[in-house]
Amino acid sequence: MSEMTNLTASLAASVAMATFIAGPALSADFSERFEGGKPAVSGLNGKVDFGYMYLDFDGLPEHVNGAYGIGTITAPVGERFGLQIDAGLIGLYPTAAGTVDADGGGVGGHFFWRDPDQGLVGAYAHYVALGSSFADVDLVRYGVEGEFYIDRVTLEGFAGADTVDGGGASETYANLDFGASYYVTDNVKLSAGVRRAFDQTSGIVGAEAMLPFASNNVSLYANAQFSDETTSVRAGLRVYFGQPDKSLIARHREDDPESMLFDFADTAFAADDTGSTPPPPGPID
Repeated sequence: MSEMTNLTASLAASVAMATFIAGPALSADFSERFEGGKPAVSGLNGKVDFGYMYLDFDGLPEHVNGAYGIGTITAPVGERFGLQIDAGLIGLYPTAAGTVDADGGGVGGHFFWRDPDQGLVGAYAHYVALGSSFADVDLVRYGVEGEFYIDRVTLEGFAGADTVDGGGASETYANLDFGASYYVTDNVKLSAGVRRAFDQTSGIVGAEAMLPFASNNVSLYANAQFSDETTSVRAGLRVYFGQPDKSLIARHREDDPESMLFDFADTAFAADDTGSTPPPPGPID
């Protein structure tokens, strides 16, 4: 597996606000709105994901099975900002000759401003190294993420880029992601969205439900992504750490943002249009 020497990830986020101050009352109102009623992160917390991945690419003889684990830790930075670190391992296992195989790991980070009653704005970056029978590949994602809260609805978005280096090529692709989540109850979330990544446009649907035991910190989740070239399904178990007896919606808005560490797997390994042999896990022509 290739190595990236002297890798430096710079995470930065800024939120600018301006208003015309006509008097002491308006100034106090502005201060109250900026400070918010809750801190950006309720306290030191984290989660661990254990998941299964099913990948089906046009042009490949059989589907691909995958397994992954992601650990996350999130900490407050003052009252208004938060810092999150993600780290994980992934393996993709062929079910027939000529299908994709790969294994590797990565790290990512979020630095964000958040008001749990209004929304989140932050910077995100990750680095993933993969090795396979085709090539060794380094993937870097960077961009800006955001969330906006409207009662039980959360609007979510990401804008940035994916850089893929390996297999004799180095390419950069725009990444645009937009979705919405609705909390049917405080502990059940349904979501849907659209993603443009690696020159593919995909639809996404998902769900997460907190299980009614273990201090309300264990959930089951599943999501599916589909495009003209690929179909994928992920399902797994998620264990939250931090304050016990906390609802799912509160954990999502007061604790850790969603990890994007292995989102590339659904699109970056697509087969070519000839249907003969798959390309190396990297750029899509």
